[in-house]
Amino acid sequence: MKTLALFGSTAHNQATATSDLDFLVEFRTATTLNQYMTLKFFLEDLFDTSVDLVT
Repeated sequence: MKTLALFGSTAHNQATATSDLDFLVEFRTATTLNQYMTLKFFLEDLFDTSVDLVT
């Protein structure tokens, strides 16, 4: 992974109880769907909430 950046309501301190986390992710090399989903699930486990990834 080259870049991982938080954006959206949480980044702007406007999150509600139902907000998810929005991340912009830039990979160094081509990434498989499995690698993408592994990162998504890792972040969801880490933060204990839903995560949206944008590439």
